[in-house]
Amino acid sequence: GKIARDPLVWCEYADALAMAAGGALKGKPQELVSHALMIDAHNVRALEMAGSAAIETGDFKTAVDYWERLLKELPAEAPERMEVTKAVERARMRAAP
Repeated sequence: GKIARDPLVWCEYADALAMAAGGALKGKPQELVSHALMIDAHNVRALEMAGSAAIETGDFKTAVDYWERLLKELPAEAPERMEVTKAVERARMRAAP
């Protein structure tokens, strides 16, 4: 149905499961976010959550990839750009050998 093709529905579901798991995105929520990105690879919410999930699993390089894609999707005047840029820099430093 139409709902199953809405990436935000999958993100909401992932969010709800993560909340129930004390905020952890790894595991099932991460799978749901991946599903949202399969539907729409440019979805801002899914990219943001995918990056956060990668950080949780210690995969900083993947987090940088997701969040750089996120920055490309955010409008220049988006208030969250600064926060995402800082998060990318932090993840980059942690990804460095």
